[in-house]
Amino acid sequence: MKREIEAWISAVAGACALSIAGFWYWISWNDGLSLPLPADIGAVSQLYGLALLGLIFQFGTPALNIPAWALGLKARSHWAAKAGMAMAGLSLVMYVAYMRFIFKLVTTL
Repeated sequence: MKREIEAWISAVAGACALSIAGFWYWISWNDGLSLPLPADIGAVSQLYGLALLGLIFQFGTPALNIPAWALGLKARSHWAAKAGMAMAGLSLVMYVAYMRFIFKLVTTL
């Protein structure tokens, strides 16, 4: 029973990490990875929402990957743990790709 709870927590953490990363990609995709321009933002509330989403992506994705992997490895025989680790792995790849894009953008300025 304890391993099943860990597996489900891993699945939920992985799904949350993947949904955050996927939503950030959906917002920031413009024929490739890009930063949303301030000219595209119509109101101050949209700017605050974009900043909040950026913070959630920046800190929430890695923070949710840790429990997804830690609990998923304990219960790796359960299908939910495998799914949670797979979703966490995909969100981590998306996070690293976006950070690579940001570092490349900053170094070319």
